[in-house]
Amino acid sequence: MMRDIDRAYTAMLVLMAQQGEHDALERLAVRWRPRHYAHARRFLGRADGAADAVQDAWAGILRGVGQLRDPGRFPAWSYAIVTRRCQDIIRRRGREPPMDTEIDTPDPAAFSGEQAADLRRAMAALPSDQRTAIALFYAEGFSIGEIAEAIRIPEGTVKTRLFHARRALRRQLEGDE
Repeated sequence: MMRDIDRAYTAMLVLMAQQGEHDALERLAVRWRPRHYAHARRFLGRADGAADAVQDAWAGILRGVGQLRDPGRFPAWSYAIVTRRCQDIIRRRGREPPMDTEIDTPDPAAFSGEQAADLRRAMAALPSDQRTAIALFYAEGFSIGEIAEAIRIPEGTVKTRLFHARRALRRQLEGDE
């Protein structure tokens, strides 16, 4: 229910921004920049470069929000822009960056301190593509289609990544690995 309200509020802010209300753009940025930063950090595997990716992405988001036909698509659309900026950073580096072990967990409030730490470690051990898919699915509540749009891959690939990520997390958290 809360996610539906969050999405409706975001769509309303997009509509207001498209009508020229600058305050709506600021409120969109306040609501979505932290999420975009977490996505960039997960995608890049480290904090280094995540802020730059988000800053560059927001320049594109601000330029393009007026042309967004379906305001309800803002989350996946904006994540796709952040994803492209992250891919640009990885391409410029020419290699996969070293992994940051301080990865955000999907809804850490649902876990005790020790459980949250275990989940963080297990998430950090996942390959970047699986970590991104699982976080978008559980933390952001994205559908399979929205994840596919956000990270620019086919829906079948999203399902495969989620399957493998869940299996790996289960093994790690149950102590099988």
